[in-house]
Amino acid sequence: MPERVPPRRIRTKIKCCIPPAPLCLGDALKRGIIISLSEYKHPVNRDLWLIRYHANIFIEPHLLHPLRHPRCHRFMTKKKQVPVILMKWKDWVHVTKLDPDKQLKPGDIDAIAASGTDALMLSGTLNVTQENLSALLKQVKTYGLPLVMEPAAPDAVLTRGIDYIFVPSVINSADVQWVVGKHRDWVQVQKGKIPWDYIVPEAYIVLNPESSVGRLTRSFCNLTPEEVAAYTTIADRYFHFPIVYIEYSGKYGDPAIVKAASEAVDKSILYYGGGINSAEKAAQMSQYADTIVVGNAVYDQGAAVLKATVDAIQ
Repeated sequence: MPERVPPRRIRTKIKCCIPPAPLCLGDALKRGIIISLSEYKHPVNRDLWLIRYHANIFIEPHLLHPLRHPRCHRFMTKKKQVPVILMKWKDWVHVTKLDPDKQLKPGDIDAIAASGTDALMLSGTLNVTQENLSALLKQVKTYGLPLVMEPAAPDAVLTRGIDYIFVPSVINSADVQWVVGKHRDWVQVQKGKIPWDYIVPEAYIVLNPESSVGRLTRSFCNLTPEEVAAYTTIADRYFHFPIVYIEYSGKYGDPAIVKAASEAVDKSILYYGGGINSAEKAAQMSQYADTIVVGNAVYDQGAAVLKATVDAIQ
């Protein structure tokens, strides 16, 4: 499909390659390949550092993995210093959401890691605990993908081994607890231990009244495109949320509503999640959203459909 450049933002272009077989660190450096590993160092103690190769190539691999990563960024240079641009969360176009309360089939995580998705988000609504979060983290942390923790409650938050913590505020909720109340509880409980440098606030607009998150948060879901656009503008221009997240949670949403949000947003990154289980749906929503999130399809249809959604938008 022809390349789409969003009207609001031109994304950084990074050429990708698939390395043959596992790659050692020396070979990676010689070939000019950067390989990411989210837990190379603990995020709280992580420092950016430089590895200098004899050809005057400077590599800044604070997420460097000596063995493997399915998604490598290649650059070329001739005897000059070239800074390497590592993908940050603002550059992601595809995120895979994994639910700690659901079970993946054997081999699924290998396929997910090889799909080309930009990051893994550990997130769920019901029955999320420190124990099942930790178990899921243990399964995925060795694959080298950026890891995002999206907390469902103050008592189920991981910080060790996580690259970012995306903290949602459901701005169309009828209950202030889901806008700011649980956030206050988290700050009180942590008593100054929150790693603020890794916190990314999200303005959630939940639009599926039948979903678990819609019922739990008592969200006003039956909104018009104009109302969603207004919420988006408030989140972006008034509260300055880095992310506005249109959440249909298991149901494929109305493209007109996502389009309205896209036209209303200015500086925030627009995420869309809900019902993306095919390349066609991924391509349609990626016309308006900066980043699409695929979750249920991985469990319902398997990892193959994930690869199709990645290929449709990258």
